[in-house]
Amino acid sequence: MPQYQKYVENWTLAANTSVWGYWLTWENIPGVGPNMGPLLIGADPVSHQKAEVDMAVFDLAKCRRAPGAGGKTEVFYQFGFRNLSQIDAAFGFELILFRDLMP
Repeated sequence: MPQYQKYVENWTLAANTSVWGYWLTWENIPGVGPNMGPLLIGADPVSHQKAEVDMAVFDLAKCRRAPGAGGKTEVFYQFGFRNLSQIDAAFGFELILFRDLMP
């Protein structure tokens, strides 16, 4: 069954700008395997801003680390946010994790 997670970060991104290089990983969490996914990520604009807010997630990539001492190549996800609005916008992000689809 899909799992919803909300990250209330309250970041602010200037109008008509982008930022890239955010990442998610489940490495080194006891009882949780590192190879999670597939997933969907969405920007989550804070409500009650002074104008319409249009945010986008772009260049979502599933990546693997170089092999460590144990020979494992853990998965991580890297992505960026784009503010398509005419105002500086506050936002967090949310994701839906479909780990039940993993073999």
